Amino acid sequence: MTAMDPAARPDAAEVEAVLAPMRGQDELPVPAGIEPHRPTVPLSARKPNRRARSRLRGTHVFWLAAVLLLLAGAAAAILVVSAGGSPAPAVPEPSPSLTGTLEDHMRELERNLVP
Repeated sequence: MTAMDPAARPDAAEVEAVLAPMRGQDELPVPAGIEPHRPTVPLSARKPNRRARSRLRGTHVFWLAAVLLLLAGAAAAILVVSAGGSPAPAVPEPSPSLTGTLEDHMRELERNLVP
């Protein structure tokens, strides 16, 4: 039934034909070479020792403290952002207006760049 190739898997009719003789039986027949099922025995649960309980409690305290610190940091950040407000945007200074021809300005730029 678990074959990778779907064509190799039995269809519902084939499975029903194999299982029909077993109808009404409390136990299924065990194939040859396989040990019959033995009932399981429940094991008693051990109580955790004090050291394990205190370690567990310490872990909970650590995570609680970490969450509280994160919440306090988030609250502080919100207060700083809302109290400070946003600064006014800087107004750019206007560029000086140029007079004269482009050729004159290019020659002046060339004189300033060349030593």
